[in-house]
Amino acid sequence: MEFIKLPSILVIYLAKFDNYQRKINNSNLRFPSHLSVSIMRGDSEITYEYELNSWIDHIGSNISSGHYTAVVRKEAQWIYCDDEKLSRMRQDPRADHNDPSAYLLFYSLVTH
Repeated sequence: MEFIKLPSILVIYLAKFDNYQRKINNSNLRFPSHLSVSIMRGDSEITYEYELNSWIDHIGSNISSGHYTAVVRKEAQWIYCDDEKLSRMRQDPRADHNDPSAYLLFYSLVTH
């Protein structure tokens, strides 16, 4: 696969379900708050720097049932969104994250 350019919003889908649509246990799932992605263009390497700005959780045992929540970075803090309830999380926005329910990760381009 060859990339000409990477997107300004990088969406990472985490394959959380097996062939029978049952959820795979990812209790040790960790993902970084910053991500560096390098691609080759000719003889040059171009590095894209991304910053995590939100993620979506799936809470439930299989793909056809469950509940979705979101975690969103607002300035220097993380906000947990569960339907109409919003709450601040006590987590350093620069630290790596450990959320076994994470399903989709959203990174914003910082530099390239």
